[in-house]
Amino acid sequence: MADATLKDYGYLSSIKKRKISVLFIYIFDMNSPRVTLDQWRALLAVVDEGGFARAATALHRSQSSVSHAVQRLQTQLGVTLLAVHGRKAELTAAGTAVVERARALIRAAGELEALARHVDEGWEAEVRLVVDAAFPSALLMQALRDFLPLSRGTRVQLIEEVLSGVKEALIAGEADLAVAAQVPAGRLGEPLLAVEFV
Repeated sequence: MADATLKDYGYLSSIKKRKISVLFIYIFDMNSPRVTLDQWRALLAVVDEGGFARAATALHRSQSSVSHAVQRLQTQLGVTLLAVHGRKAELTAAGTAVVERARALIRAAGELEALARHVDEGWEAEVRLVVDAAFPSALLMQALRDFLPLSRGTRVQLIEEVLSGVKEALIAGEADLAVAAQVPAGRLGEPLLAVEFV
């Protein structure tokens, strides 16, 4: 009887372990994307082009591959995104709700790929800019706006400091670039402008 109890316990323990691993996989799958960027691109092409045939032409793919990608997307989501009326495909309410987010997703993926290429080419992913609070904010904002189209995805972390805060940030290695009233000893700098205090 004691042996039977141990066998039963071992068997139950084995079942519990299997249930836990299945549960873990299920939870993991719920957080993982179920669809691909290619499927989202296919959906957007159908919406933008007004149908599967023109979407296929725009994507340089066969109509059946575009149709399959969109159908698989809808199946994986469990939601109908397009209603087909003859040769015209129209968004359903659910499709309308997700299409702009899909555009943002495709845009973000492109930006991420570009950032990876730029970092590989030597561009910084982030620049820490420490600025003296006395520097005119309108000029600073204009300089940042001018930098944006040239930035190649580089993020600027802007920190404003007062008094000796800029100098301390440079010395502590907490700044990549600085705008300060004085250039600390051992650092290189260029004059930008004279600020008059009233």
